[in-house]
Amino acid sequence: MITKKYTKRKNKTIYFITIIVALTTLIFGIGYLFAGCSLDDTGNQNDNLNSILNEPSENLLIEYIDVGQADSSLIYLPNGEIMLIDAGGNSTANKLSEYLSEEKGIEKIDYLIGTHPHEDHIGGLDVIINNFDIGELYMPKLADSSVPTTKTYNDVLDSIINKNLKANQGIAGVNIINEDDLKIDIIAPNNEKYSDLNNYSIAIKITYGEKSFLFMGDAEELSENEILENGYDVKADVIKCGHHGSHSSSSEEFINAVNPDYAIISCGVDNSYGHPHSETLENFENHNITYYRTDKQGTIYLYCDGRKINITTEK
Repeated sequence: MITKKYTKRKNKTIYFITIIVALTTLIFGIGYLFAGCSLDDTGNQNDNLNSILNEPSENLLIEYIDVGQADSSLIYLPNGEIMLIDAGGNSTANKLSEYLSEEKGIEKIDYLIGTHPHEDHIGGLDVIINNFDIGELYMPKLADSSVPTTKTYNDVLDSIINKNLKANQGIAGVNIINEDDLKIDIIAPNNEKYSDLNNYSIAIKITYGEKSFLFMGDAEELSENEILENGYDVKADVIKCGHHGSHSSSSEEFINAVNPDYAIISCGVDNSYGHPHSETLENFENHNITYYRTDKQGTIYLYCDGRKINITTEK
């Protein structure tokens, strides 16, 4: 026969066990969210991280947007401002604009960067300039012999003129933001004349708290060497690797200096260039660098609180 005294003691035991399980679950959940990369081996997404990414906070949020064989990175800065590095190509220009305005609710882009005048990087820049309030615009200064005569480049120039904007020269040594825990510096280009437009690419280093992030545009080995020769600190936790993962970029020496934990590659599915090249991927693997590809995983989302980095992907 079960007594009332035994029943009460059993109920108290169950009650305390329930509390312990609940607290353990809560602690584990919080720890999981802020314990580094949120993408598990099966590629499952962290729903909690996704909700954070949809509600920008006082932290750093980066979206390496899937724009096919092109490039565009949306950055929510911890000071509340927004940066857009490149705007994809002509074919995705309207879609990108709608994504920023309708899905993200963005009205102003505080810092707009056109890394270099190739269609797959600035093809959508005119649409962005036309449709949004633009704060500061940065583009590289080109030698007269390098100025493109393409409709894409002229459309961008027309949009700048029509909005009465001034394009700031993007060149190594320019500091965009210098706050206590947030710094944004341009580390390339280091010269004003190149035979290849890729090496005019504006390369940017963002430092937030203890973490750093590189955005290399299409900068190739020549530009990488100049960065190193001029003594710039390129150590970073994440690199948006140059030229869509081409073997012309992400050289052994440069990757050694950067020593990243993660690499991001923006490229199109079955693109005709074969990007990313096997040499680049092997280099990353040899350095134990985890890499993400927009052609395989869609848009790549990164969250950083200044101490830890979480990454999740669209697919």
